[in-house]
Amino acid sequence: MRTYNVQVCGVGGTGVMELGALLRQAAIAEGTAVVGLERRGSAQRGGGASSSARLVIREENETDDRRRAALVGTISFGQADLMIATEAVQALRNMHFLSEFSEVVLNNRAVKLVGLEYPDIDDVAGKLKEITERVRALDASQISMERFGSYRWTNPILLGVALRHTGLPLERETAESLLLREEEKEAFRMGLEYELESST
Repeated sequence: MRTYNVQVCGVGGTGVMELGALLRQAAIAEGTAVVGLERRGSAQRGGGASSSARLVIREENETDDRRRAALVGTISFGQADLMIATEAVQALRNMHFLSEFSEVVLNNRAVKLVGLEYPDIDDVAGKLKEITERVRALDASQISMERFGSYRWTNPILLGVALRHTGLPLERETAESLLLREEEKEAFRMGLEYELESST
């Protein structure tokens, strides 16, 4: 029995809570025990938001052992198996969850507030790669805007990329079945089909 930890992060209004909830719902639909935690903080004012999903994975023929199951939704420092960042700067603010073994799906787009200084967007992936080389960066927001005329379908694209290019232990069919709108499903499939320049 092992725990697979997913940290979803971004800013308020970028669908962080919904994406975390979808991951947990998909796990439940597949019969996987899962717990999670949402942190809203100053999200309603454009600040950071995060949502976790801790999946308890049983190996074949392994019996249930509650003593080894994840009982709380909090992910410890350096214990995230996967980070999905819907916004680049929040990826930096959550990088303490990463280790050299972590994987990252990064939306290479910053949501900038007036009066604040931001790092160069091209430097964000480089900073994350100082911890783990397994960083998959793309501008999912731009892809969504070009296809649908809206940033609204950014997260289904990121989810599709995560399911194709990382070790996220969920079935594609399960995730897609939880997406209600046709635009979501199409965006999800775009993510599944997206070819990354580098996926080390």
